[in-house]
Amino acid sequence: WGFFVETDDKLILDVRDDSLAVSSFRKSDAVITQGAVHMFAGTYDGTAGATAGNGMLLYEDPGSAVIASTAYNDGTHLGMEDLTTVVTIGATSVPNQYFNGSLLCISLVSGVLTIHQLNALRRLGNGFWGLSL
Repeated sequence: WGFFVETDDKLILDVRDDSLAVSSFRKSDAVITQGAVHMFAGTYDGTAGATAGNGMLLYEDPGSAVIASTAYNDGTHLGMEDLTTVVTIGATSVPNQYFNGSLLCISLVSGVLTIHQLNALRRLGNGFWGLSL
């Protein structure tokens, strides 16, 4: 899977089926804010198959709503596999697919976080790093 910014400055959460060389993903409808400190989050509920992108949500500075985004599903996508594609966070091998700036903290968790849990992480980060997201 991958979590990165595409060349059009839109946020993507991607899951790849290596056997078929296809991806299903969710992409923000608008460009994300870059060049300042923000918290971005992507959740995936494990929806498998041709509608995997429908099981994803994107967040910026989690508040009460998700980032407006669109699911892009490949009808042949069966599921993620543990093969050769590496996990990518913040950048890909494709030129200009990266976050503009530095990554401060990355958290990987098992399971889908709720908006309340994401807000708790945001508050912890604000307190720890003296931010006001």
